[in-house]
Amino acid sequence: MNNYSIPTSKKAVAYLRASETPERFSKLWTKWSGGGIQFHLVPGDHFTMLRRPNVRIIAGTLQRYLSIY
Repeated sequence: MNNYSIPTSKKAVAYLRASETPERFSKLWTKWSGGGIQFHLVPGDHFTMLRRPNVRIIAGTLQRYLSIY
């Protein structure tokens, strides 16, 4: 994991961050997203953000992005 390198993308990124995850981890994504980045805060930690009721926030956010394309 420490040696993994993400190639830079010219596309925009939608970043869904668990509210209990340190913000400094999120900021690293900005250098890989040449098309900009939209941060979305989801209640919980890395695991509970994927459970009810928090997962509804993720689903709603993804639906909004998918309806654009």
